[in-house]
Amino acid sequence: MTRTALTLVLLAAALGTAAAQRPIEIIERSYELEIGDVVFPVTQTGTVTVKPCPDCSSVVHAVDASTTYLLNRMPVPYEEFMQAVGQRRLVSSEPTSVGVYYDVETKRVKRILLSYAAR
Repeated sequence: MTRTALTLVLLAAALGTAAAQRPIEIIERSYELEIGDVVFPVTQTGTVTVKPCPDCSSVVHAVDASTTYLLNRMPVPYEEFMQAVGQRRLVSSEPTSVGVYYDVETKRVKRILLSYAAR
């Protein structure tokens, strides 16, 4: 019984020190906005402009061919994504949220997520 308790204490101590030596590195940041607060890219290699808050200045990030476009978490081609953006803008009574996820180092957008309730 004592041996088991001692083994568990040593194991917990070893795991605790191993985890403490790993710094957390933030590699991605995001904006969570309403659809009206985003100017979407005109082309696949353009820019996306976001307004993080009503009193904030607009922020511009580059998109490129590697940017992923998602409708309710499902990847879709850029053209289909932009069609959905146009349709969602017409239905202003229904909430549509946009997530813009970008690389901290390069500031390039990795993915854009359009979320809304399914009909």
